[in-house]
Amino acid sequence: MFLVEIYSFHFPTRHSSKLESLKNLESDTELSCANIDPICDYEEHHFDYPVGDHHLSGTLTIPRLHRSTYPAAILIHGSGPFGRDAAVFTHRPFAVIADYLSRRGIAVLRYDKRGIGGSGGNLSGATSFDLADDTAASFAFMRQHAMIDPARVGLIGHSEGGIIASIVASRLKEVAFTVLLGSPILPGEQILLMQKETFSKAKGFNETVVERKMLEAAELFKTIRYELTLDNIEEKLSLLIDMLNRDEPQPMQKHETISAMTSPWFRCFLELDPGEFISKITCPVFALYGSADTQVLPEPNLKAIKEALAGSSNLTTLELPGLNHMLQNCYTGLPSEYAHICEAIAGSALAVTTRWIAKRLQQIS
Repeated sequence: MFLVEIYSFHFPTRHSSKLESLKNLESDTELSCANIDPICDYEEHHFDYPVGDHHLSGTLTIPRLHRSTYPAAILIHGSGPFGRDAAVFTHRPFAVIADYLSRRGIAVLRYDKRGIGGSGGNLSGATSFDLADDTAASFAFMRQHAMIDPARVGLIGHSEGGIIASIVASRLKEVAFTVLLGSPILPGEQILLMQKETFSKAKGFNETVVERKMLEAAELFKTIRYELTLDNIEEKLSLLIDMLNRDEPQPMQKHETISAMTSPWFRCFLELDPGEFISKITCPVFALYGSADTQVLPEPNLKAIKEALAGSSNLTTLELPGLNHMLQNCYTGLPSEYAHICEAIAGSALAVTTRWIAKRLQQIS
């Protein structure tokens, strides 16, 4: 999960035709949101495995079905210092996903990011490409595990995790399937500018102020991309942040913002175009978005992934009504709401993803 800034403000409740849309989905067996009954219990195994000059620590949940090997999925975090459960406030969405899949016959690996929890290494200097190396190493670890079917190991990435999944799947043709949950498909700079526009409008700014803020944000990103070597770069960035902070109820903290936006990760994200990697993926891809996502807008990103995989029969897309970026049922979709929602992830998102994976695995076996 990534944000240029996080705000606390109220937004009018939005009423949608959510129930009617869900009913329409039930006619499609593959994309049905109806719950899939669990078929087994599972056991947990904790592992440390090497990745270059560091190690990753993770938890592998394996179904108890008395089989010699199992299909598997690797969960990949969004941006931020996440442990294996991808904890956000009181929610542990990756633990919930692992539980749901493993009770339905699919083994799941979830791991602490480098430098977090039990994993070694340093997250602060890592880019999306470095994190893709960690995922590739996790993929290799899973394919070598005695209880995992090496031909049926796939990737599930949320938010930036979807970008990382796309990078890995474009490079490793052994990836059995790729699931992208609320994942950016457009270049990073476009994603962040869309966030700025969405959040500015939500705070009640008029069109003139929104347009001004968009221009200021674009100038800030341009400066970060092309002018970091200037002698007066700190002064220029400080001035641009002062401009963006005008009229803001919660101004960005200047020192923290400059530090974050000049980091290797942020500079990489600004220039990264996920579509370049998605276009090279040959395995089946499922892209799932919530209609109320305000961080990664579904319409332009769904359009972008369809263009990136134009002509491919391996792409399935779905926009679930009423879900936010965390794939929770919500009212506004704004980040300020996340902590107040009771569920970690909607049952409809779990069910439709599991059903899609199960169908892909049947085609491989």
